[in-house]
Amino acid sequence: MGSVQPIGSLPGADPWGRDEPPAVDPAGVPPLPPRLAALAALTGPRPRRADDRWPEAHELPEVQRLEADGWRVLEPAPLLACLPALWPRASRCWVPDRLPRIVLEQRASERSEGPVTVRPPTDAEIAVDDEHADHGARIAGLPAPPRRRIWLLRSPWPETLPLPWLLAALQDIGWVAAGPTPRGDPLVPVASRLLADTSPMGADRILAEWRGPAAAAAAAWRGVADRPDEHVGLALVGAGPDLLAAVRASLGRAGLPEADAVRLLLATDPTSRAPAWVPLLREGLTTVEELTAEPTWWDPADAAPVLRAGWTVRDLADLPEAGVEWDAVGWRATGVTARTLCRLIGRRPAMRPQDLLPWTAVDLEPDLVADVLDADPVTEPHEWIAYGAGGLGSEVALDWLAHGFDAAQAVAWEARGVVPAEARVWRSKGLGPSDVPSAAGEDGVVLPEGSWVSMGGRDRRSRTWSVTDLPGTRGRVADGHGRPDR
Repeated sequence: MGSVQPIGSLPGADPWGRDEPPAVDPAGVPPLPPRLAALAALTGPRPRRADDRWPEAHELPEVQRLEADGWRVLEPAPLLACLPALWPRASRCWVPDRLPRIVLEQRASERSEGPVTVRPPTDAEIAVDDEHADHGARIAGLPAPPRRRIWLLRSPWPETLPLPWLLAALQDIGWVAAGPTPRGDPLVPVASRLLADTSPMGADRILAEWRGPAAAAAAAWRGVADRPDEHVGLALVGAGPDLLAAVRASLGRAGLPEADAVRLLLATDPTSRAPAWVPLLREGLTTVEELTAEPTWWDPADAAPVLRAGWTVRDLADLPEAGVEWDAVGWRATGVTARTLCRLIGRRPAMRPQDLLPWTAVDLEPDLVADVLDADPVTEPHEWIAYGAGGLGSEVALDWLAHGFDAAQAVAWEARGVVPAEARVWRSKGLGPSDVPSAAGEDGVVLPEGSWVSMGGRDRRSRTWSVTDLPGTRGRVADGHGRPDR
């Protein structure tokens, strides 16, 4: 067989097929489903709802129709964005992208995080997204892609290389060819070369170059006549027929349903950890339903003592890493949530359950303690209580603490109408509250004479000024030079 011209490399060729009609006539497309229609009707921000989720192509009726015929939506990932231009024409199609575009936004300050809102994007934000797509195409040596298309693909070799295997193979081969420091898109040159020949020899060429656990598992599954429907997904996580048989047998010996083996393999790290979850399932420490709903990459040996202490699989995602020493039983007894515990230990790695007692003894909630330690991890309970005694609310006090001011200093600065970010500037000049004039500066900002560069929003308390803190300055906001080494 002679050499095959890479797709889209002919002079004047249009690799994106701009003149190709959509796979479904837009005139016959039903209206948007109610959820998508409500998002498309947004004209401004609204609070995010508990049932809000990102719009997905699978929700569109025309996409569902094509999926029923064996087409699969191409994931909108930057690494895969150029694949349609390189894909064999007979194995690709598209429909207009009718999905509403939304932005999830959360306004945050140094003191707290605001609620998440949902809003439509601005024209500028849309333009930025389009430029990112154009930039990716330029790097790949391709013309800019057409706008607002949902691409769907099929594998030219559905039996030998189902689409998920083919996509995985191209990426694996691409990263190997690119080396440890790729200079460009690692996928495009490989896809251009290997997808140019759609004959059976083309599939053989890909299989010959594909290496790794997924490739080995896929090869093993191709040799099995009676394969489960999930064999494609099992191969992608490195699980071959022998491992599936071993997990089934292990479940059977434990008196558990052997049919759960596939779900267990897909929900955990199958190559080394899935079989080790079986004893924990037998103990009743978790269930396959929990593992499927809340996949975890914790090693079962590390998870076992945590689950025995009363934590759940859902908690594992929020708890400190397994390599961090912490008392699972003791912390569970305190009633602290997994997320709060992770914040506490993140700021004080050596913290023990008994270290929380001085805080709770004065009626401080663990979540607030985590906020305090986030502002300054060496703070003691009496230091924090002093802010309240000085009449400062929690949010304002946290701001002063993060900037390295104790309660007495904070009260004195507040009396002069100075906020923590500004007081930090005065302090860097060796000046105190008594040096502040009675009149506020421009826009209410109170700073000593000099040229100061501001970063942050319009709110005075959200700004950060370009200063160098004095040695030994405490608090999260202090620069590296100022923070005490303890």
